[in-house]
Amino acid sequence: MKKTNFNPNKLLFQAKKYKISKFVKNEWLYFLAVCSNLFKEKGFLKYFAFVYFIYFIGYFGLIRANIYYVDDIYRSYSGNFAFLSASRYTSEYLSKLIHLNLYRNTDISPVTHLIAIALISIGSMILVKIIFKKQNFWALLASVTLGLNPFFLQNMSYKFDSPFMALALISPIIPFLFLRKKFIFYLSSFIFILISLTTYQAANGIYIIMSMFITLTILTQKQVKNKNILSYIFLFLSSYLFSLIFYKIFIFNPTENNIKHSL
Repeated sequence: MKKTNFNPNKLLFQAKKYKISKFVKNEWLYFLAVCSNLFKEKGFLKYFAFVYFIYFIGYFGLIRANIYYVDDIYRSYSGNFAFLSASRYTSEYLSKLIHLNLYRNTDISPVTHLIAIALISIGSMILVKIIFKKQNFWALLASVTLGLNPFFLQNMSYKFDSPFMALALISPIIPFLFLRKKFIFYLSSFIFILISLTTYQAANGIYIIMSMFITLTILTQKQVKNKNILSYIFLFLSSYLFSLIFYKIFIFNPTENNIKHSL
């Protein structure tokens, strides 16, 4: 009879490994379920078309004007992407993807504006989903202040930058879809804040505003005990600061042009 060696350490390792894999699987399934619930919600295309139309009407005059604004002038005649000097790596690579060219930036407007409008339309729908748990026309109508406001009008004036500034605008909002699972929320916060920082740094403050809004909502609606609200505040603050520190240490490339863009 063959003797078997019992190794308790190996058994313990396998048990821990199983729990980790089970945890990761549950978190992944939750992430997929939330995304599926967002995009497969009844009437999704109808709501998207509605909010897209509102944004399109709002920015139609800007699209019709067909002007080059500030950085557009340089990019139009030089053909350079010119995002890396501002540490906007996501903008650089997405721009190459949109233009289907690794070496030259070309004017493909109004396609860029149409993409930007699509992104902020999704952002409005995500915002409504977070606050009201489901889409409705009145909430969507109120949410268009996200993109139709004097501050973002300047961002939309850029022909080349507008899609990436729109992405930076909505990225800090997305993690709050996953607030029920703290691990997924923390991970998504890290990823989407970095996306915001590598597309348009000034938009990262939206994460702070969303954190304050969610905190006040939890307090006023008494969704958790008051003593547990500190755990949410710590979660928001730590995920935000960790993302900023990571960006500062590993991604940010300080140059004179970079500092100018970050102001």
